[in-house]
Amino acid sequence: MVECLIVKDVFLVLDRKNVLRGASLKACPGELTAIVGPNGAGKTSLLLTVTGVYKESRGEVRTPDKPYYLPSENPLFPGLTVYDYYSTVLGGGYLGELDESTEKRVSFYASKLDVAGLEDRAMDTLSSGERQRVMLTAALASKSRVLLLDEPVAHLDLRYQHRAMRILVRESSERIVVTVLHDLNLALRYASKIYLVFDGSISDPWTREKVPVNLLSRAYGIELNVAHLSDGSVFVYPTV
Repeated sequence: MVECLIVKDVFLVLDRKNVLRGASLKACPGELTAIVGPNGAGKTSLLLTVTGVYKESRGEVRTPDKPYYLPSENPLFPGLTVYDYYSTVLGGGYLGELDESTEKRVSFYASKLDVAGLEDRAMDTLSSGERQRVMLTAALASKSRVLLLDEPVAHLDLRYQHRAMRILVRESSERIVVTVLHDLNLALRYASKIYLVFDGSISDPWTREKVPVNLLSRAYGIELNVAHLSDGSVFVYPTV
């Protein structure tokens, strides 16, 4: 039985552009896996390939469960309340039914992310941060053993960024959690291992103990430095 998410030598061509070129990745329960990289590098395409959206991809993808994918952009929700959104994405279809266990999971994570009590609010009346936390609540409440989260802390303020990341660390102890992050320092603080996607290629995994600063500088097109603090924290910052 496959216990880990395995991506091996995946190639993807879209509109005659090499979006992924031999991408490989392994993510298992017990570790929070982060994917970083500049805009347009192929991070979202990698996650969507794992979900099976891109049938034209070549290579090997093995996953122990159907992944739950959280997109990076908030879709439009005309007329949907927060509860309608939960029932649609977790109830098997548009305005589906939530079983009792899923209702309990939604309530639990909504409380953790401070969106309990918003069920009757229209999604399109929420702030971008509230909407992001509702969408993350749904992802966490899903019963999938594989979570693919594309910028899950986008639109969140500093407090909720760190609260959400701590929740993801806890979740990763029991299921596979792969998250795309644009904040390198959040990735360094919370992820067990990090992959850099750049120009369709993906690096070997690395950790805060050994940051590939030269590779990161080349990928982002800006000279970066690494600071190691006395408390063990690691920060990446640009050269002024």
